[in-house]
Amino acid sequence: MRTHSLVLSLLTAAWLVGCNNTTPPSTQPSAETPKTASAKPEPSTAPTVTAATDGAKVTDTLETSAGPVTFSPIYHGTLAIGFKGKTIVVDPYSSAPKGWLPKADLVLITDIHPDHYDPKAIEEVKKDSTIFVAPKVVTDKLEGAKPLANGEET
Repeated sequence: MRTHSLVLSLLTAAWLVGCNNTTPPSTQPSAETPKTASAKPEPSTAPTVTAATDGAKVTDTLETSAGPVTFSPIYHGTLAIGFKGKTIVVDPYSSAPKGWLPKADLVLITDIHPDHYDPKAIEEVKKDSTIFVAPKVVTDKLEGAKPLANGEET
């Protein structure tokens, strides 16, 4: 579902920006400069969300102080995230349009259902060095995958 991908994209963006160890400047007016009705609003730093209406692949970019982060909703719950030359693929699914699944450095699998854990798609995105992280029910079937349950950290 595209909404699922959008929510996951925004949460990941917030996480990546939060990992920067810097505090963004406040956009709130200071006590010395009262806000007036004629003041112009600050431009938004939130990522823009675009929708592919013609079946074309869409990639959104979030500019962060650590560098740009790209988000490409692929199909259903499948999402590709790019950062500093590395690629994360969430829930690779073989029903994605041909050629849209990139090779991944990290694959996150969120569920055992076939639209999240898809062995055919996993073969398409994996490299020799790909790391897989998934719930235990998936790691029992996917050799070498690292288990991670809800609420756990790694």
